[in-house]
Amino acid sequence: MYWLDEGYMKANYGDNWKEEYERSFNDFKFYHDQLKPFAKEILSALDTKQIVILKDGTYKISEDLKKKLQTDKIYKLKHPDKT
Repeated sequence: MYWLDEGYMKANYGDNWKEEYERSFNDFKFYHDQLKPFAKEILSALDTKQIVILKDGTYKISEDLKKKLQTDKIYKLKHPDKT
């Protein structure tokens, strides 16, 4: 969540960075709630060995999970107040 980094905020919003930080911080829950199911599924897949992280930093993933998670479709987070 790089957009909550103070350096990023100062570089992109200048003197208004604190206002933008507060707005972004308040929006965090909306985005967290949308990402949480993905995180749970990935953690579960690690537990059940559907995803195995190898010593060289690469990983193996089951074909079913690969088809579901590694698609060309970009998942866009939604905010209820923004369209």
